[in-house]
Amino acid sequence: MLEVIAKFIELQQLEDEILANTRILEESPQRLAESMEGLEAARAERDVLASGLAETRSRIRELELDLLKLKELKEGNRVRITKATDDKSYKAILKEGDVIKQRTSEKEDESLNLMGELERIQEALPAAEGRFQENEAAHRAIKAAVTAAVRRAEEAVASARRHITDILASIASDHPAAAEQYAASSKIHHGKVLAPVSKGTCMACRLRIPPQLFNDLQASQKILLCPSCARIMYWADHPSWASPAPPAEAPPEEPAPKRKKPRRSAGA
Repeated sequence: MLEVIAKFIELQQLEDEILANTRILEESPQRLAESMEGLEAARAERDVLASGLAETRSRIRELELDLLKLKELKEGNRVRITKATDDKSYKAILKEGDVIKQRTSEKEDESLNLMGELERIQEALPAAEGRFQENEAAHRAIKAAVTAAVRRAEEAVASARRHITDILASIASDHPAAAEQYAASSKIHHGKVLAPVSKGTCMACRLRIPPQLFNDLQASQKILLCPSCARIMYWADHPSWASPAPPAEAPPEEPAPKRKKPRRSAGA
């Protein structure tokens, strides 16, 4: 049965590999969506400024034409005042001049405000363009990384599933009940089949295993399920698969004693 348990442990490692890579596959679309969201936000900021720049420039040109027309009207109004023949005509022309003056003032104020807005947009647009380019480059890098990670994860999942099929088939050839038990437990526990037991405690659910059951588990003669989480238990400290202790470090060598130089005699 030790051989079957060893294969179960190998199967669990493959199941864990599938779970880890499945998580990568599930999280990849969200990573791309978040990256794209940042890129689109940067693009929208740049496009709004670029559109505002074009509209502001267009409106300033319109105001310049309007002011030229108003200037011509003002000059015509001045000439007409000098030629007025009666008081009624004079007042009408004078009133028309006030309207021209008011409209000119409004256009000049609007033009002045738009010149300030134009300056603000011209200052902000290069920074927005830079942020867009940075986000675009980052998105390309993330997309390439995610695409590569997805490809590796898909290949790893396919390979792990092939190995699981092969190992289960090898178990089923000699221990069909054990293979069926593992397959059923895998479906129930979504790939988390095994429960290592160390020092009498199930490491999956932290249940303290009854002493007799723990003794049976240490004997490794049959498949046992945890009374609490119903996973297949195995004795994690069994020498067949427990991690070996790291080798003890050799004590540091003591430095060799220094040889004393012989003293010269007084007569030498």
